[in-house]
Amino acid sequence: MNSRGLLLLTNDGELAQKISHPSQGSEKEYLVWLRDDPGEKSIRASFQKGILDAGEVLRAKMVKLLPGASCVYRVVLGEGKKRQIRRMFQASGTRVLDLQRIRVGSIELEKLNLKEGEFLLRDADEVWE
Repeated sequence: MNSRGLLLLTNDGELAQKISHPSQGSEKEYLVWLRDDPGEKSIRASFQKGILDAGEVLRAKMVKLLPGASCVYRVVLGEGKKRQIRRMFQASGTRVLDLQRIRVGSIELEKLNLKEGEFLLRDADEVWE
C-alpha cells in the first residue's frame, strides 16, 4: 500500500535469483517523493557512504534530485533490504510520501506502457535480457 510501480512475480527460481540476489548485480530504480528536501549533496554523500540502521549498512548506488522537481529523487539500489529507501531518508531527517519502482535490471516500467493496476504475462526469456 505504501509503494507502487514495477512488480515482478515468478515461479522460475533462476529468474528470481537474477532479479533479487545482489551477486547478480540487478539494480532496482525508484522515484521517491519526500515531505521536505534535506539537500541533494548531503543525501548523495550519506547514501553512497552508507547509513547504519538497525545493525545494517544501507547504501544506494545513485541518488539524484530530479531537475525542476522539488523533493523528488531518483534512487538506484544494488540490493534492496526491507524498507531500505524509507529507512535511509528517515535517518536523513525526512519522510517518504510516495515511492515508485520504475526499473528492475533492464526492465523499465515506462517501456512497458502499462497504466497503474495493469499487468502483462510473459515467459522468462521474453522478460530478461
